[in-house]
Formats: sequence, structure tokens, C-alpha cells
Amino acid sequence: MVIHRLTNTRYGVMGKGISYSLSPTIHQFWMNLYGLSERYDVVDIQAQEMKPTLNQWITDGLRGANVTIPFKKEAFSLMDEVDALALKAKAVNTIKVMSDGKLLGYNTDARALIDLVSFPVKKAIILGTGGAASASFVALKELKCSDITFVARRPNDIDKKIVKSWPLNLKDLEECDCLVNATPVELNVDLSFLPSEACVIDWNYRTSKTTFLSSVEGKNLKIIKGLQLLVQQARYGFFHWFDVFPEITDEFWAHLKKAQGEN
Repeated sequence: MVIHRLTNTRYGVMGKGISYSLSPTIHQFWMNLYGLSERYDVVDIQAQEMKPTLNQWITDGLRGANVTIPFKKEAFSLMDEVDALALKAKAVNTIKVMSDGKLLGYNTDARALIDLVSFPVKKAIILGTGGAASASFVALKELKCSDITFVARRPNDIDKKIVKSWPLNLKDLEECDCLVNATPVELNVDLSFLPSEACVIDWNYRTSKTTFLSSVEGKNLKIIKGLQLLVQQARYGFFHWFDVFPEITDEFWAHLKKAQGEN
């Protein structure tokens, strides 16, 4: 399928310290695949610069943006309308700019996690307090998980009921069937306390094998990697912008792995 468009509008991702982002690689591949002339940029900004940067970007022709660390919660406050998942998470990671200038916000992070968790989860622990943590909380709630605990270095950063201070109490893992690393850093955590068929989710994707996931190699654990989440949330973002849900092919994965420095 080729999408016929005559405009040369802009899309991109905004965040702090995001030169590593694979979003341009993903979206530019799909734009080329569907015959789009749009460009996809990376804008690295400071926290106090988000609103003026977004406004200037819109003036320059922005029609859609991804939002990443640490602006997902701030982005929520700038939207004119948000979808149900964004409203629950109070965080936005995908923006669509309407023709009248209104900003529509979506939480495709939560949607991606809902898609990828295909098994029951009763008790979960989420590490972190940011936008990915909020999206994980909403997704797990949508999946009928009734017992969710946050573990955070700054517990006051999150308004959920059950929050514990870092470090993680490894004994808490013994009855946990889903552990989520929603922090932007590599964590070295002893996961041997997890039940044998628990799920481990890591939002990081800078490397194909994170320190967090390396500790579960050879075990019978369900694993959802950050790259899987990144691609799935990107598919929904692309759909919101262009009304096409992009297919995932072997060529796409080969292109992505090459960009990530893999053979």
C-alpha cells in the first residue's frame, strides 16, 4: 500500500539525551515503505524547553510527535484532548496535531504492553515512577492485575497507593508473577527469587541484551523486551498519524538490528 500525500510535513521524537533513539529508524522505514515524503527528526531538549519547543515545532510544520524521557507527564498537561489510556496514566507518548491546531495525546506505551502480555498477571512490581511506570500500571490494571507495587528511589514522585523505597526487597519477588523495569537505567538485580514462570519486562532497548535481562538467561521466565515495546507502541503512533497500521516484516527487523549495531 502507498499513501498518496502532497504535503511535506514533519514528525519526530522529543526527549532529553535521546541521541540513541531508534524511533527515526522505525518511522522513516515505514514512511519510505508507504511512499510518504514526510521527515522524522530528533529534538533533544531540556525540561523547561518542552512547551516553547513544541509550539515552535508546530509552527515549522509538525503534525505528529513521539514523546520520551522525561516529558511524558508534562506532555499530558499540554494536550487539548487525550485518549482513555493517557487519561488514566496522566502521561502522553504520542501527539497528533490536528488541522485546527488542537493537540491530541495518546498513550501507546500502555496499549503496546496490553498487546504483548498474553498471560494472566495477579501480582506485579514496577520499578520506577516516570511515564513508562504509569503506562505499565494502567496496562496491568486493564489486564485485571489486582496487586501492583511500585519501588522507587523517590516514592513521592508517584501518586499510587502502594509504593516502597529503593532498594528492592528481593523477598518481595517470591510471590511476584510480573516484574517491570520502567526506569531509564540499567539495573543489576538478582532475579533468582522470582517464581519459575514469572514475567520480566524491561522498557530499556539501548542494547539487545540489557543487564537486567541477562540475569534471567536460561530460566523458564516470560520475557518482554524494550525493543518489542518500542516497535508496538510505534505502530499505534503511525496509525494515529496516517491511518495505517504498519506491518512487521523480516526486512523491518533486519533494518532495525542493523541500526542497533547487530549483524
